[in-house]
Amino acid sequence: MRVWGEVKNFYGIENSFASYLAKRKKINQFSVNQNLTDMKKINLLTSLALGLTISLTAQQVSNFDKLDINNISATINPNGKLFATNSNSHSNPGFEIQQSGKHTLNASSLWIGGFDAANNYHLMAPTYNQWGNDAFAGPLSTTQAYAGQERYNRVWKVSREEIEIHIANYKNEGYVMPEAIANWPAQGDVALGQMANLAPFVDADKNGKYEPAKGDYPAIKGDQAVYFIYNDAQKPHTETGSYQMGIEIHGMAFAFDARKGNEAFSNTVFVEYEIFNLSPNDYRDVYIGLFNDLDMGEAFNDYMGADVARNTFYAYNANPDDNDFKGIADDPHMSVKFLNEGLNGFMAYDNDWSTRGNPYSVQDYYYYLRGYWKDGQPVTFGGNGKGGASYARYMFSGTTDPVVSGNWNEKAANNKPQDRRALGILGPFNFEAGKSRKIALAYNFATTEKKMYKNLDKIQEAYDEQSGPFKPNTLLNQNVVEPVRTTPDKFSVTIMPNPMKESAIVRFDNPANEEVLVQLFDLTGKVQMQQAGIRGTQHTIDRKNLAAGMYIVEVRIGQRRTTAKLVVE
Repeated sequence: MRVWGEVKNFYGIENSFASYLAKRKKINQFSVNQNLTDMKKINLLTSLALGLTISLTAQQVSNFDKLDINNISATINPNGKLFATNSNSHSNPGFEIQQSGKHTLNASSLWIGGFDAANNYHLMAPTYNQWGNDAFAGPLSTTQAYAGQERYNRVWKVSREEIEIHIANYKNEGYVMPEAIANWPAQGDVALGQMANLAPFVDADKNGKYEPAKGDYPAIKGDQAVYFIYNDAQKPHTETGSYQMGIEIHGMAFAFDARKGNEAFSNTVFVEYEIFNLSPNDYRDVYIGLFNDLDMGEAFNDYMGADVARNTFYAYNANPDDNDFKGIADDPHMSVKFLNEGLNGFMAYDNDWSTRGNPYSVQDYYYYLRGYWKDGQPVTFGGNGKGGASYARYMFSGTTDPVVSGNWNEKAANNKPQDRRALGILGPFNFEAGKSRKIALAYNFATTEKKMYKNLDKIQEAYDEQSGPFKPNTLLNQNVVEPVRTTPDKFSVTIMPNPMKESAIVRFDNPANEEVLVQLFDLTGKVQMQQAGIRGTQHTIDRKNLAAGMYIVEVRIGQRRTTAKLVVE
């Protein structure tokens, strides 16, 4: 690979508030703070039903930027929510085709979840953030405060041309270095518990430091790239209500300058993620989901499909009279392809609150990641995926399902078009502490179904062979410093009794008798109690004025930390 240096109606137009409440299942044996989430969602929906003005979750507007070097203008946000002009609520789509004002994507983000050794489920699953957040801009910090974290509430956009100019002129008087090169997030603050190396860079003098004034520069891919870093552990998860995973994700979105006569690359945005497990937990039964709100014109005219052999899922118009792309494409298709992973499943759920609709509880999210509906029933082959005779891992897979024979597509099934959300699934796998996993993706817009397949094959061939646009530039590929994280030291925390009435003892490993900080957080992230300077291996928490409910206990020893839940009766 070349190395260079209007929130849509999330509640469903056809579903009333009353029908939502009637259909919603109140099961949540996995959820940590479902009562809090219930209250937020019910209050929000009640406001909708009464026609009141709603104030969504307050959050500083993200400092986003756009890839715009080819036929696609793609918005990249710092908290990992891609292709929307507002990272908090996805109020406007951000995957524009050929400067037409027409878009094919409203949102894209990673989900990931699995079980720890104590069988607690941990999950990060950002969608639209209308009632909370699971993902936060910036790297993880193991210190008490996320000092200086505001500097990471942004993305870094750099082009190959800027890097070439920098290489040729960094010694010259009067040269003005591009801001993103000067402030590239190459290295973290180890005093805050951050990774020593963050964004990849070319270390011209091999001294291990990022010094752009001495000739160092970002290591990017493509002709233009946008880099972003985010985590799931800066605050409690108020979108899904799940335990945090303790992961940090580095993303690079990039594109090639190939506008003329090359639809495969001129209409494609590439995204590469590296997911770091920075927690002390070894997770099992881990699934990764790639969530996408694909809209081919009119939102409630979507059909979905999957090509298992090509590790791809895609969207197209159910009704060809949808003229949003008239003059651009007769039969537009938007596909998402895994380049370095095999697609292990595909779900397409509807924008409503039925058992085939939007996830609500932590259990709902996990069911979707496993390929089950919200009622615990597996996807079945044919029709709309429910009530069939054969279990299917891939919805709308045509004839590409390697296990189930037949031809399953939405047109043949005469399905009712809907505003669907797509979820490409990887897993299950084990995700040990200190390990990382890389995912490479291609988002391609094609003018016809036939061209979509041609584009995908051409992209995959070039990626596998590292040829064509992916061919490495040997000069700029030298001395690249990549993110590295060693396996964190682990220590265990137990709380007894749990639930507690009046007091509980928190026990932890502390063989070197270091100073320990114990903090108690409520489910909004507010510190309710804290005690620093503890020595020994235990600390007593007295109830005092604590209200009944769920709390998170965090124990910090040096740059290490472990969390556990505490129930107060």
